[in-house]
Amino acid sequence: LSDKLKADFPNTEQVPRPKVSISRIPDPNWIAGFASGEACFFISIYKSEKSKLKLAVQLVLKITQHSRDRELLKSIKDYFSCGRVENRKTEACDFTVNSFKSFNEIIIPFFEEYKIEGIKYTNYEYFKEIVEIMRIKGHLIPEGLERIKEIKSKMNNYENI
Repeated sequence: LSDKLKADFPNTEQVPRPKVSISRIPDPNWIAGFASGEACFFISIYKSEKSKLKLAVQLVLKITQHSRDRELLKSIKDYFSCGRVENRKTEACDFTVNSFKSFNEIIIPFFEEYKIEGIKYTNYEYFKEIVEIMRIKGHLIPEGLERIKEIKSKMNNYENI
């Protein structure tokens, strides 16, 4: 705990957090539920001299957990057979997918069958729309890139929900 929290709550007794040990994902619905709370679908648009439009689009699915739960993220990676688990400089680690092929062939079909629930579903739908634009190479033309920017501006924006 931070010094401020310790000062504000002096009678708090610390209890060690139990280590979660999971060797395999028990059910695909478990992943859908976990992703509903923990996953982040987002789009990165960055400068690229290789692109005719001088901008490139990167699709990203990220699930971040405390480093003590690295094995859980590895189990998710193994379940999907794609992505990677990376340590951060902090006490966190990420399961990250950013391969278009993985989204098109694994991630999107999975979440079409095992639905994300709640507020994350809206972001998933926007994300899926961008995947479709990219599937038909729309991100390589000005109109398609502008449409992606427009959709991206709506993502992960919970103010109006």
